[in-house]
Amino acid sequence: NKDTIVFSLQFKGKGKDMDCKKYDIVEISSARGKWIDFVMHAKWTGKDDGFMKFWRRIGSAEYELVADYKGATYWDDEGQGPYFKMGVY
Repeated sequence: NKDTIVFSLQFKGKGKDMDCKKYDIVEISSARGKWIDFVMHAKWTGKDDGFMKFWRRIGSAEYELVADYKGATYWDDEGQGPYFKMGVY
């Protein structure tokens, strides 16, 4: 939906090369003209003990947890660590 900011977490899936979990972060109409702060806390691993929590704050409101994921967060069999990118696509 192009009216919503979405966070996509890609990781090695069980029995397949890639899986993706998507979280709606904020509707653009409710945030237009306001600052949006993001806080992410993650343990990057291809094992089941990984996690990712994502909070957002619109304007001067309180932070709100909008994503709470447990499980693999990337591929352990790659020669590098996790790759993070953020932008408007």
